Amino acid sequence: MTHLRGNLSTTIIWLLIVWVTAGFGEEIIFRGYFMRQFVKFFGDSKISLAVNILIFCGFFGYMHIQQGITGQVVTGTTGALLSIVFYLRKYDLWFNIMVRGFFNTLGLLSFYFGLA
Repeated sequence: MTHLRGNLSTTIIWLLIVWVTAGFGEEIIFRGYFMRQFVKFFGDSKISLAVNILIFCGFFGYMHIQQGITGQVVTGTTGALLSIVFYLRKYDLWFNIMVRGFFNTLGLLSFYFGLA
């Protein structure tokens, strides 16, 4: 992502891509669909929710294999925290989309300003 450093137009394009794919896309797919379907099928007991989070956040981390083991652990852990927030906020998907989008925006801006 060194090509983002000081390059405002490329950074803006990447921000749009990340908001659409990660902010909306991944949140809608993982939390909005897969995790809610799991709850519909297995219920929302504490054990069911824990298994749900472990399965889908493990898979979510695995999907980020291109980031190496550290990236997988970070994205899996972040996914688990977002999943917990998702349940605590009574399945408020828009909150997760906003949190995820702002989190990714901070990451891209750190590349833009040469902090990463």
